[in-house]
Parts: sequence; structure tokens; C-alpha cells
Amino acid sequence: GRSSENKTVIYFDSFLLDTETWVWRKGPTPTLVQENTKNVGPQRVGHGAVLASLEPTTTSNKDKSSGSGSACEVLVFGGRAPNGVFGNDVQRLIIDTLEPDTNDKPTKR
Repeated sequence: GRSSENKTVIYFDSFLLDTETWVWRKGPTPTLVQENTKNVGPQRVGHGAVLASLEPTTTSNKDKSSGSGSACEVLVFGGRAPNGVFGNDVQRLIIDTLEPDTNDKPTKR
């Protein structure tokens, strides 16, 4: 979004849906885990996104993490940029943990 001074505002408003209990919880606060990490994708609206596990797919790995604290990635598809151009791309965001900051529910806007 944009502030009244036309500055970019990041809402940090990600939420996770537990598809077993159908309960929403606040997502993790994004952090840059590497100093050379940068935002390379345009701001966008109307995009699609999916959360995918980065755990190994082999069943022989006995040290595999058990779930909620494991690393994941968010894949963001398409959307429309502020200049009105529709994206035909995929952006990848790696998340080192899915532990929530709080159990707050989304606030009404």
C-alpha cells in the first residue's frame, strides 16, 4: 500500500490456515536472512500464492523435521503491478520457520 506521503507501506499481514482445524493464525514476521537478500519482484495485487515445504521428499531421511517449524517457500504467481501490467511470473520467498509471532486473528480493515 501507499501512505499519505506516497511512501510504500508494508503491512506484514500474512496469515496461515490450518486445513485440519480450519483455524487462521497470524503468519511469521518476514525477515531478511541474508545480507545480500533483496526484493526483486514488483508490488502486486490479485496474485495467487501457495506455501510449499522445503523438506526432503525421500522417506529414508530419518532426521526430517516434523512440520510447523520446518523451512518452507511461498510461491507467488502473476498479479497486477502498480503500472497496470499483469505479471506472467513466479516469485519465490523462502521462510525459515512457520512459527507465528502471536495467535492474533486478522483485524478487520
